[in-house]
Amino acid sequence: MASVINNIIQKGKAEGRREAEKRFKQKEKQWYKEKNALETENGEMISTFVIIAQKLMLNHGLSARQACDQLGYSANIRKKVLPFLMS
Repeated sequence: MASVINNIIQKGKAEGRREAEKRFKQKEKQWYKEKNALETENGEMISTFVIIAQKLMLNHGLSARQACDQLGYSANIRKKVLPFLMS
């Protein structure tokens, strides 16, 4: 009788583990989708910042740094935008 009970318990643990792994994989897939969406959005924003700065540079004859100053870009944004403006 004890072996039957142990068998049932082991089977339940295995099924529970499989279900937990399945839910984790679903969550992990969702997280990757969200991460990719955020990375895409971030790239699009940086592109927009670069275009705005380029227009300011062309229209007012400014350097890349001056354009970033005029636009009030933070140090973090400058670090991402300047390489595109100076290449």
